[in-house]
Amino acid sequence: MAVRRILNAKRQRKVLKGATTNRRAACFAASVYWLTLIFLCWAAEPVQAANRVADTVTENFVPILHPGACIANVAVASDGDITGTAGYCPVPGQPTHEITFNFASPNVDEFYHGIVVWSNSGGVYTDDELRIFDVEIDYTDPVSGTPTTLVANDVDIGDTLSATDPKFVTFASLGGPAALPAITAFRISNLRGNGTTENAFREFQLFSNPPEISLLKSSAPNDGGDGIIHAGDTITYTYVVTNTGDVTVFNASVTENGGSFTGTGTTPVPAYNSGGNNYDSGAGTATDIRIGETVTFTADYTVTQADILTGTISNQATANGVDFHNEADTDLSGTSNANDTATITTIPPAPALSITKVADDDTLRGVNETIIYTYTVTNTGNVPIAGVTISDVHNGSGPPPAPTGETLSSDVNPLGDSIDAAINASWDTLAPGDSVEFTGTYLVTQQDVDTLQ
Repeated sequence: MAVRRILNAKRQRKVLKGATTNRRAACFAASVYWLTLIFLCWAAEPVQAANRVADTVTENFVPILHPGACIANVAVASDGDITGTAGYCPVPGQPTHEITFNFASPNVDEFYHGIVVWSNSGGVYTDDELRIFDVEIDYTDPVSGTPTTLVANDVDIGDTLSATDPKFVTFASLGGPAALPAITAFRISNLRGNGTTENAFREFQLFSNPPEISLLKSSAPNDGGDGIIHAGDTITYTYVVTNTGDVTVFNASVTENGGSFTGTGTTPVPAYNSGGNNYDSGAGTATDIRIGETVTFTADYTVTQADILTGTISNQATANGVDFHNEADTDLSGTSNANDTATITTIPPAPALSITKVADDDTLRGVNETIIYTYTVTNTGNVPIAGVTISDVHNGSGPPPAPTGETLSSDVNPLGDSIDAAINASWDTLAPGDSVEFTGTYLVTQQDVDTLQ
């Protein structure tokens, strides 16, 4: 259900820089042959959750010197940021410098999907911009958990057309997994331009795609064992959040969309039930899920009589989660992980009546004595029943009783929903759970007495 979004080039990227603990903008400029400038610029990273601290990256600028090459004017501030300029003179036909970025605290739940190369900020393009380079990335294999190195030579990013033309290189295109976790080092070397030794660039960055989650929602009515859903019975909703992407998802949660909930009672509130883990050691329940994992939430809803009269309850929930860098994803619930179809719970109408009959005296009667019967009819179904009448069939030899004089004997909540306009041996509308009484009389005959004796 979750659709991969196109990454905004300015969002969700680790800028490879010196001392990321220093949040001020910084820029390294190196003067090269023919006064072409090499720029390494960076900006502050996205703010992380306190218990998911972005890795500290240190930069090592290591020129590979050849006869005739030179380097000068390197200034390093006390906080580790390179703040000065370096004049570097490459030798035609020889490899250029190597830059290594070391990650101090690699984390198995911090993923990146590739490299972004930003062009020189000058006004003339395709003349001196970096086009080809070699790269090595040390990381922990997400399947085996073993240290692994992704090596790619002669990575060609093509011509740069403008300062707003970043070049994205995915790890998958370099022969690696789609996402790399726990990167320990990132090295670029043998930088080459458009057929010359010029290789201007502004910055290298690592980027990550947003997380992807899917929400599957189901419902299970609880009828109390009688096969009929009554007002006051409950519906249990189950919400399963699946990590369908390729990065770890943190703080998965589910909320019901009150605006789309058609029930007339209190909107259900999903709560953690099972699954998940606490991978970032954060406060609260274990709702972090790695690739392919699930976490389950549940909620109960109390059915109202208005819901039964409507016949269905439709609702849709929303799942939320973030990745290591607080990039968020949401998904509407569906009846499978492949759709966003609302969950519809059907409450079938179940009309049902029960009746009890009691005589005022069960002793033997004489001729012409009267037996008074009381009939109590209860609506045991879940919908109102109209026109409730009684016909009495018995084995007496005289005319059968004619039940009449109907009166409401039991009125459960909601009160006043059983109505009768006139006493006429028929109760107009009997609401679920309510009871009405009728009475009937029978005159004992000589044949009845003879038969009983």
